[in-house]
Amino acid sequence: MGPEADLDVVGFGALNLDIIYRVDSVEKAGLEPGREIFGWRGDMRQLSHILESHGGPPVSITPGGSAANTIYALRRMGFHTGYIGAIGEGEIGDRLIEGLGDPMDMGVVRRGSSGSTIIAVGSDGDRSIVVFPNANDTLTTRDVDHLLIARSRVLHLTSFVGNAPLEAQVEAVARLPQDIKVTLDPGELYAALGVDGIAPLLERADVVMPNMGELLKMTGQRTRERAADLLFDLGVEAVVCKMGAKGIMTYVRDGRSHKNAGDTYGTKVRGDTVGAGDVANAGYLAGMVLGLSHIGACYLADECAYASIGGHGREAYPDKAFLMDKLKLARAMEGHRGSSE
Repeated sequence: MGPEADLDVVGFGALNLDIIYRVDSVEKAGLEPGREIFGWRGDMRQLSHILESHGGPPVSITPGGSAANTIYALRRMGFHTGYIGAIGEGEIGDRLIEGLGDPMDMGVVRRGSSGSTIIAVGSDGDRSIVVFPNANDTLTTRDVDHLLIARSRVLHLTSFVGNAPLEAQVEAVARLPQDIKVTLDPGELYAALGVDGIAPLLERADVVMPNMGELLKMTGQRTRERAADLLFDLGVEAVVCKMGAKGIMTYVRDGRSHKNAGDTYGTKVRGDTVGAGDVANAGYLAGMVLGLSHIGACYLADECAYASIGGHGREAYPDKAFLMDKLKLARAMEGHRGSSE
């Protein structure tokens, strides 16, 4: 870590405008529940029209993207952050910049049209995400500000659709000083590439943060435990498995594991769950930066995710006062060893 390591976390991932619709049924709207896909058989306007016919106008239009949501949550909690990514020119791009939090240290390039996602949330809680990457997929190795990344304590990576930005991430971690931590949320897009497809990222990652379906798909294993063991063999130190309402299970390379169900277990969603996993990542990263063990960080992750489902989009993301309140209990838990589920 360089002498000017003044940033807690730098995010590196797609930047999108999230357009969220409430529908009676994701399936009846012609989408597959639980999926994140690239593009659609029609265009954005057609898809929007279909979703409006199944539930009305959007309930939220907000800046998004997995790493962007995480960085925004960290910014609200008082951390110093930066970002690497690509957006379009014009008003939407301006909005995405503002959505990262101000002030912000950014290595964000601007060209073309900004990325967008259409998100359908069913009355039963199912959701489906359709990604229109646009400028995101124009990001190349030449666009990456490596000096900005070198100022960070943690580099947090999330998925892109295209190969060029993935190659840029691979080069970034190859050039990274060894004392900078790396965290990776593969999402469905990188999980679909399998371990071999993102091996350079996994081999440098200290913490991997998938949901349960992504963890099993990425590793080709049938259980979380075997999947975690496979990642440990690649050098990963901890696997943070997000399980929705069942909480978060963290597996540590030394054989420990810890489950935190917190307030999310059996809780009715008050807003929507879009981005809850990204906010869980922010809670865990907050714990890392503050020097907590995996137990304390897991607790913060679960509490932050729970807070986020109190509104639509980013309406209910945790702030600094929330973090200070939850941090007291997280530190009180530090003396306890976790146990398997």
